[in-house]
Amino acid sequence: RLLLDGLRAHPAATPLPASPLTAGELDAVLRPHRP
Repeated sequence: RLLLDGLRAHPAATPLPASPLTAGELDAVLRPHRP
């Protein structure tokens, strides 16, 4: 969450103004896959 908040706080740091992925998808990608 903190990482996402940081990226959202600084949109210039992100390659795109709006991410094509949803918050849930971003969490799935950033978080390690757990059983």
